[in-house]
Amino acid sequence: MKILLIDDDKDIHLITKAALEASGRHLVISATTGNEGLKMAENHSPELILLDQMLPDIDGKTLMEELKSSRMPTGTRIVFLTGKDDQDTITDLISAGAEAVITKPFNPELLADQITQIMNDSR
Repeated sequence: MKILLIDDDKDIHLITKAALEASGRHLVISATTGNEGLKMAENHSPELILLDQMLPDIDGKTLMEELKSSRMPTGTRIVFLTGKDDQDTITDLISAGAEAVITKPFNPELLADQITQIMNDSR
């Protein structure tokens, strides 16, 4: 499965990409800004987008709305990665259309399993 990881934290990229690709089930492409993520989504048609809530150029919720409105194929799933673990934030992101919200720090191996479950549930 092709996954687009949009996060400005280089450590998150390294750890997440390594864990997801080690499972043998995922190919991870990445972007460090929202604008770069928009271009990557258009050019690579990922099946799932892991999206940081707080990016330097655009907030994740706004980026998700932009992606869902015109720039991604039907059926692409969005999962948020966020440092905010309060119920209001999680509810807001789910209500806006996220498949799931995973709080940081997270276990990368568990993330791979959660992604598989999300994709299986959506079929």
